[in-house]
Amino acid sequence: MDPRKKFFLISVILLMQSICLPLTAQVSLYSFSENAGTYTAITGTVIHASGWNDPAPVTVTIPFTFTFNSVGYTSCSVNGNGYITFGSTASTATATTPISSATGYAGAVSAMGIDLISNSSTVQYTTTGTSPNRVFVIQWSNCRRVADNNSGADWNFQIRLLETSNIVQVRYGACGATNATNTIVSEIGLRGAANTDFNNRRKTTASSWAGTTTAGTLNTHTVLSRATALPPSGRTFIWTPPLAVNACDPAGNVLIYSNYDGGILNINIDQNVANIKIGVCTYEGVTINISGTFAANVTEVRYVGYNAGNAHCSGVISTSINGAPSATTSVTFYPAATMSDPNGNSNMVCGYSCGTGNQGGCNTAGQIAHYFLTQFGGTMRYHYTQYGCWSGTYLMSAGGNCCLVNQVLPVELNYFSVSCGDNGGANLQWETASETNNHFFTVERSNDGFNFYPVARIEGSGTTSQPVRYAFSDTEELLPVVYYRLRQTDYNGQTEVFPVRGLNRNHCNSHAQQPAVFPNPAQQSVVLQLYSAHENNGVVTVSDYTGRILHTHYRLFQEGENVLVLDVSDFSPGTYFVSVEGENGWRLKPSRFIKE
Repeated sequence: MDPRKKFFLISVILLMQSICLPLTAQVSLYSFSENAGTYTAITGTVIHASGWNDPAPVTVTIPFTFTFNSVGYTSCSVNGNGYITFGSTASTATATTPISSATGYAGAVSAMGIDLISNSSTVQYTTTGTSPNRVFVIQWSNCRRVADNNSGADWNFQIRLLETSNIVQVRYGACGATNATNTIVSEIGLRGAANTDFNNRRKTTASSWAGTTTAGTLNTHTVLSRATALPPSGRTFIWTPPLAVNACDPAGNVLIYSNYDGGILNINIDQNVANIKIGVCTYEGVTINISGTFAANVTEVRYVGYNAGNAHCSGVISTSINGAPSATTSVTFYPAATMSDPNGNSNMVCGYSCGTGNQGGCNTAGQIAHYFLTQFGGTMRYHYTQYGCWSGTYLMSAGGNCCLVNQVLPVELNYFSVSCGDNGGANLQWETASETNNHFFTVERSNDGFNFYPVARIEGSGTTSQPVRYAFSDTEELLPVVYYRLRQTDYNGQTEVFPVRGLNRNHCNSHAQQPAVFPNPAQQSVVLQLYSAHENNGVVTVSDYTGRILHTHYRLFQEGENVLVLDVSDFSPGTYFVSVEGENGWRLKPSRFIKE
């Protein structure tokens, strides 16, 4: 295998029925991002007529099922004070703190969360777009903060609920903040079924909101608004839910195969199941061969992925599908993912792990499953995922190795990182969020990413709900490229293997680097590829030639190579710059690209 590709944070699960943890119902797990959008006012159904001041909340119908906090809703309650709530319990007319409130509504989305009053304006709603990509929009027009009910202090904003992706957007239009000294603050963000589950924003300085708010750490944290502290028109705050995973169904008809590499994928349909649909997702080209006694039962085969060259995988360069009627097959390169995922890719690229963490630029197993189930319908029979080249024959009767089911693993890992050590060695650090009957960890090392052998045993902490940090220094002189993984062992002898981390010692003494951006010129999207010497919380910004920031994306960069896809389809033709910076002064040189 080409060793250059192994910096995508290989994740190898060795158990025949490896497990993906389902994401629990918490808005705190939503990811936050923001961008410079365009504010377009709507004309729709009036909820609160002109002249309102603390009107009674009104329940309105959402024309599609919107999933919030893992629960589907077809209605929401609109409060005049800049927010909506879900569930049968509504807010009160005078309530202004939707996130910190202990009221028993099932959830809330707040664009302002402050005492508001109408300035000869209305609150109204409408639906834009067509199924399955409709947007339900609730709009507050020319309202004023009661604490600053002065000329020029009008605010315009929308709460936008996106069908299918279940993304929540708050988009601001023209806003005026005339006060120069008063402290006027708003609760902005999401709240779950209780006020202990929140995902809010915080700002205490008198400057533009664009890219300057931070994540709240208390449910009472607020965003300041005053003369110089307000959002520019079009500024959009975005909360993206984690993917809901899909469980395998033994009676299902959808078979999914995903990989980083490509090669020759031979699928033998040796079971008599009607209406079989097969989905394949890889980063590199793959020859898909369908055969077997019941191959005629296959009604559709879809490939999605990046389809890069891969001469090391049986010489396969581009994707082809054999053994199924051409009318039932399709090959689509790099389509947009049907749901956003804070730990996956916004396009369908590849998938090689059943883990729920960052996939090094590929898609998560849940994201891949959701994409194909959205395309096919039906239910997932199994998902087979791996990292290396496809080889041999995969029997349908053998099933997959990535059934997404409800099972609590003995150790929940917060992070695992590998960094450069002294004298040619390596430093390993990891932290557990909780442990159940954890006897010990085995540190395993590999020179090729596949063949691992033990190098150390680190005793576990038994059972604990508190975070525990571990460290190990490998003092041996290593090859330029080396890989590590953790194997955890219970007191009953059962084991669990965690994702692989790679270390390229050629980068140990390198300084600031410049991320690669391609294709250049770009049309719909650009791929950002960069190297981080350590795990690092960072922010990616895209700015135009004048320095105006158009897009901001927050993410955790893993140690090693990282890949991120940026949507530039709405950008005007011209020259743009991508900048990356993170904690502890980490900063990379900006990269330039041209949008055609």
